[in-house]
Amino acid sequence: IGETDEQINFLGRGILFADKVAMVNPNFTERETVRSEENYNPLPEPAAVLKPVLHERLEAGDLIEIRNGIDAEDYKPEADDIRLARKFSRGTLKFRDDNKRELQRRLGLAQEDKVPLLGMVSRLIPGNGFEFLECIYKNRGGLKPLQLVVLADSAVPAYRDSLRQWEDEQDNLNPWIKSRFQFDDSLARLIYAAADIFLLPVSESPSGINQYIAMRYGAVPLVYHTGSLCQSVENYGGPRNADDGVGIGFKFYEYTPESFLETLKFAISIYSDPDESLWRNIQLFNMLKTFNWSTPAGKYVDHYRKARSQPATPIEPGTPIRRNHDMRLLQALLEIDNLPGLGTRKTQEILKQAARIIRGVLECDAVYVWDTEKRLGRNDLEPSLDHTDRTEAPDLTQVVAMLNKSEISVWGQFGDSDLNGNCQPITDLADFEIARQQGWKAGKSVPIVAHGRLLGRIDIFLKEIPDEKKDQWQATSLTALASSFGQRLSSILDAIDLDRIAGLSRELLDIRSLDDTTAKIVDWGRSLTGAKNVWLYFPENKWELLAGEEQESIRAIAELSFSGNRVISIGDWIQAPRQTNGHRQYRSLLSVPLQAEPADSPTGVLVLAHENPFAFTHHQEQLVINVLAQQAAAAMSTAMWIKDRDNTRLSQLETLSKSLVSTGNYIELLNNIVTGTMSVLKAQAASLYWLNSETGKHEIMAAAGYHKPLMRAKQRPAYELGEGVTGWIAKTGRIFKADSTEELHSNQGKAWQGKYKKLQRNREPNAFLGIPLKVGNLTMGVLKLEDRVDSDSEKFSDEDVLLGSMMGNVIATVVYNYRISDQSNVIKLKDFSDNLRSLSTVLTGSQDRQTLMNNIVENIQDVLHVSAASLFL
Repeated sequence: IGETDEQINFLGRGILFADKVAMVNPNFTERETVRSEENYNPLPEPAAVLKPVLHERLEAGDLIEIRNGIDAEDYKPEADDIRLARKFSRGTLKFRDDNKRELQRRLGLAQEDKVPLLGMVSRLIPGNGFEFLECIYKNRGGLKPLQLVVLADSAVPAYRDSLRQWEDEQDNLNPWIKSRFQFDDSLARLIYAAADIFLLPVSESPSGINQYIAMRYGAVPLVYHTGSLCQSVENYGGPRNADDGVGIGFKFYEYTPESFLETLKFAISIYSDPDESLWRNIQLFNMLKTFNWSTPAGKYVDHYRKARSQPATPIEPGTPIRRNHDMRLLQALLEIDNLPGLGTRKTQEILKQAARIIRGVLECDAVYVWDTEKRLGRNDLEPSLDHTDRTEAPDLTQVVAMLNKSEISVWGQFGDSDLNGNCQPITDLADFEIARQQGWKAGKSVPIVAHGRLLGRIDIFLKEIPDEKKDQWQATSLTALASSFGQRLSSILDAIDLDRIAGLSRELLDIRSLDDTTAKIVDWGRSLTGAKNVWLYFPENKWELLAGEEQESIRAIAELSFSGNRVISIGDWIQAPRQTNGHRQYRSLLSVPLQAEPADSPTGVLVLAHENPFAFTHHQEQLVINVLAQQAAAAMSTAMWIKDRDNTRLSQLETLSKSLVSTGNYIELLNNIVTGTMSVLKAQAASLYWLNSETGKHEIMAAAGYHKPLMRAKQRPAYELGEGVTGWIAKTGRIFKADSTEELHSNQGKAWQGKYKKLQRNREPNAFLGIPLKVGNLTMGVLKLEDRVDSDSEKFSDEDVLLGSMMGNVIATVVYNYRISDQSNVIKLKDFSDNLRSLSTVLTGSQDRQTLMNNIVENIQDVLHVSAASLFL
């Protein structure tokens, strides 16, 4: 096994003496593989010395095949609404297209559903198939249109430079390739959820899981037939394997550009086939599988039990090695950097693992590890290896009371000196019953500090009082372990924050009201920093305090931050400059102006405070400044815009409702409607045409603005069905909007003819909005509006179209009923106007979706005088 006098091969000895050896690459369990065949992952050069011992264990039947798996709960597209634009499942596979469009939008690719999107998440190193990307680049002319997204590290600069060169050469108006070189888990997950074909052309894959993740998210893998890919991916067209660890993809069997290109063309042809079910069925088959650890874990347990039931492999006892405490400490520090819990970011698991490591190194009797949320990972009375230790764990309440020497609050004895991370003795243990019961005679406590932030503490207890040398070593070691653990815990907490902040913009986009927006910003401020109090000031509205209780000293800080457009960070308010004095309840304070962009003027100020000094880390401050403050500024501006828009809309609807009130004169009613609508939509001219049932034409009935001369014509303007824009609207019953004179003239079949433009001094509109006035399915009239006045835009907006459409429905109903009603029509019209005003009030104002729905239904019930009403969406 390649040992020398100076070097021990620990892996070789493990293989030699193990009862069973598990191989994650199934091909190593085949006899011919151990003798090495080129495309079945021969042993890498440093491990070639293991070939004889592997062959020996194989012949004895001791090599077992167990594939890897993935965490099916983590890789779950139906629940992944933080990293994905839209979550999806087998039953809602069409929703997956939203992720493709989002990836295309984010990276600047054309948003085309039918163009195959190739994705690759990999390291750019030899053997991972980069040369095949060059094959795509050189042969694009012979391929159908495609898009390629690559997320990789830049391990080989030449590969990175080539990708950048291809991007620089492409048509910027129609790019085909985008690459990113800093790993981003959220982007990686989006690529899995968006790609149609996932490229995995690695030359060696002893234990990869990328193919599992891709198939789980509906991306079909294209792979080389090697290593674990031999059995985890079946080639398309072959028999389907029901095993949970096997999916369908496209495979090439010769590691050459020609073989890869041929397979890629075939995969694209299946994707582009008119029969879309071919591709969809591959996705559905793969997504049915979980590729989880259930089967592999079961195999490990089974083989472990079988091995344990057999006689143990005899090993002659060696000479005991003298413990080297410094080496143990070094090993522990390295182990903390690779704690299993760190991968899942489960803080509770991290604390438990840290307690186990600390107890093993310091040889103490009990360890308690706490974080600032009072979560505990204790490792007291750990069972010994022979499972004979059945001692009951001490009562936690008594331990906490002893540590604090007062009420149950594990931070009671912490002071400012703890930020230095110094180890302190736990004294007076003999005074506490719990210590006497456990036999604890000595103890030490050290805070967990990182970047000036207090994250937790570690307490250890000993049944023997150590001598001076050991006591000093334990204190030094505990301090080093706490410092190392603090750095790792801080990085995990920062990563958790980044994961969570990804969903902030999405949450804020879903909020409409100013109150809800304010509440969400405050919640995120607390969540990201652990702040005890949050204040939100909005200076545009007379320095209104939108959140938090008014405090003069806090307002002074906010005004200073706003006027200077600068961030104010106070680590310890007791030691702050004199001008910030006046408040001692809080020690740490952070005041941040709200700016959507760095060059913008601030729209407000967010202030966060904590009772502990230096409570906010640099990372947390940057999250608040660069993410939360920017998102909050945009959200606040949007909420205020919605509030102003709702007030404007209410005014518009009230104007319309007033225009529908008449003294009984039909012509007066029509003129009021046209004038009111022109005012609401800020048009320079408006006219209303109504169907003449005798002639079948739509004749002008009222006009305002520069359309007024049309009413003085000797022959009343009228249009046949299909004649010009007006006739087209009357015939089709569809809204028509044009943003320029050229657009009016260029629309075939509905071009503006200017039939009566001489009556308005040959004026041609630069903006046009035509609205059908429909009763049921019949178009009874047409309302035309032209040009804008006193507006930020010369065009009619989508908001104008929606408002105009609603007005059209109301106007058509009123005019139609007015014409066919009896002499009581004025009273009915007045009632209708009142009802419209009531409904207008319901439709406006900042409110949540459910409240809006409830108010609409209740109002409709009152207006129509019915006993019940319900709304289905």
